[in-house]
Amino acid sequence: MDSMFNNPFTPESKKAKKSLFNKKTEKSFYVSKEIEKKIADPLVEYGPLKIAKSEIGFIKDLEQNIIEHNRERGFSQDNVGLREAKKVIIGILQKKRAETQLSEKLKKISSRQPGNIDEFGHITRLDCTDWLFATLPESISNLKNLRELNLSQVGLSSLPESLFHLKNLWDLDLSDNVFISSLSNEIVNLSELTHLNIAGTSMILLPDTLPRLKHLSVLKLNLKRFIKPNLDQIRQLKTALPKLNIINIP
Repeated sequence: MDSMFNNPFTPESKKAKKSLFNKKTEKSFYVSKEIEKKIADPLVEYGPLKIAKSEIGFIKDLEQNIIEHNRERGFSQDNVGLREAKKVIIGILQKKRAETQLSEKLKKISSRQPGNIDEFGHITRLDCTDWLFATLPESISNLKNLRELNLSQVGLSSLPESLFHLKNLWDLDLSDNVFISSLSNEIVNLSELTHLNIAGTSMILLPDTLPRLKHLSVLKLNLKRFIKPNLDQIRQLKTALPKLNIINIP
């Protein structure tokens, strides 16, 4: 797929003009090949980015997905399409790097080191799985565009009230934080929430305000922790939200 992108290293190369589905080069893009040739250098320039060796596999996966997507839909591989595909990969790489930087900042702040996360207000997804946080900083509320937040297995024992100011949040995963024993009624402020995972926590009661989350469609928990009359609370929740799918995670 040598012509998937205009060659960012040697624009005059004839290889960059080959057909996208040339059988001899179908297994990988020219971009990946050219980066691998230069990988002896610490970093390789790719558009506005510098690519590290650790990112090559990720780029290859993205490239292959685009190949399959274009093939299935019969899209023409003209120069405009090639430039747009390159923009897509650069955009995904930039977003992935920003998420990694944000996770590292949060980890430092939770360890009482100085740090500021205001610059990451554009982030929409954050996966902190297996990061060890003593707590979340109050400044988490500055991530106003956050839609997905995965805090699974991070060692939290409590949640800051500012977490419930993330009004664009759709998906909140608190699973396997065994020291979390309760969830604030302020969760009602997460009015767009559709998925909530509290399996593996120590919670035996649900927030009284949970039935007011009209968009909530999936709730994951461990039913064994909810002994009667607490199970009645779950039944009432199901009555209030008939479309809610309650999934038992033993």
